[in-house]
Amino acid sequence: MPYQKHVPVSYSFHLRCSDEIIQYARESNIIIPEHCSQTLVTSGEDEDMAQKFVDSIEKSVIEIFNLFLKDIWPMVFTEEDERKFNSATRCHICRKGRFSKDSESKYSKVKDHCHITGRFRGPAHKRCNLLYQAPKFIPIVFHGLSNYDCHLFIKNLGGEIKCIPNNDERYITFSNIGYLNLMMENHLK
Repeated sequence: MPYQKHVPVSYSFHLRCSDEIIQYARESNIIIPEHCSQTLVTSGEDEDMAQKFVDSIEKSVIEIFNLFLKDIWPMVFTEEDERKFNSATRCHICRKGRFSKDSESKYSKVKDHCHITGRFRGPAHKRCNLLYQAPKFIPIVFHGLSNYDCHLFIKNLGGEIKCIPNNDERYITFSNIGYLNLMMENHLK
């Protein structure tokens, strides 16, 4: 009885980061790695395209980590920022006012800044600022993941995979956080 074997022959991915990071990279002359833009890779004969895809994603994650997440930058706070901060009556995150004068209050005024660029973003409630933290992981979003394609490359991922399956070939979501953390820790050394 003949059966079909599905083999990936190409892949494409696009990395997206916030406009704030893109602007910072341009102003700082940081060159985003070539493979971090729209990429279409087609296979040669006998190439393991699924493994090539996983390797490309891993390489991109490592480069993003090294460029933007490895170091925490101190806040850059100019005199103009100081004037804006002192005169502000609204939280730039929730857009509501009423800063508390009590520095221990969750509604006291604090300086919010980007931990990647060091730039002052605006005054914020202490509570809003704490909730506005950057994630400690790099999310990867797949279009059409739950429809079928995932099983073509998921077996190529290393480490422990946690998933929410829909059935044997369809996954709602999966994560490999432990593996990525280990990978990034190894590149810090």
